[in-house]
Amino acid sequence: MYSKISWKMIQQTLKDCIELEGTEFYGGNNVKVIIEPAKEDSGIVFSTPKGIVKADVENARQYKSSIILESGKARVLSVEHLLATLYAYGIDNVLINVRRIPSFGYRILGPFGTNIEVVPTLQRRERELCEKIERVGIKQQGKERKIFRVNKKISDGKLTLEQISEGLVISAKTNYP
Repeated sequence: MYSKISWKMIQQTLKDCIELEGTEFYGGNNVKVIIEPAKEDSGIVFSTPKGIVKADVENARQYKSSIILESGKARVLSVEHLLATLYAYGIDNVLINVRRIPSFGYRILGPFGTNIEVVPTLQRRERELCEKIERVGIKQQGKERKIFRVNKKISDGKLTLEQISEGLVISAKTNYP
């Protein structure tokens, strides 16, 4: 499906923590996200009250109009804007703590809900994230970056990865009921 390639690029992380707060798209609860520097070879990892999930194609699937990452009981929704921004800055290793700040209604009805942590809506707020990344700075680490090349089309019918001449294109079919 994919193979490791190396272009002699060095892994990177943040020099310090970044905090984001916002509203989740599904449900309207406030969400706090803390993005922390991480050790070499950690990758991008989301931490939730239900556990951790690595940002990895094997953990990704389509969910409504978003991408969900899930591993065991840990599930994080709407990760695409945050991951795209980290990718644009060449950040390889961070720990992203996602915590819902429950509304009164959620505290009452929460046990009947989805138990999915949702990254706050970054729509029209990507600039704020970029400014925070630039303010804290990016730290080069000592190890080479691991890059994966898609060798053949990977698809589950909803999420598709396929080889192209340059870069990566991810397409997801969305069916709005």
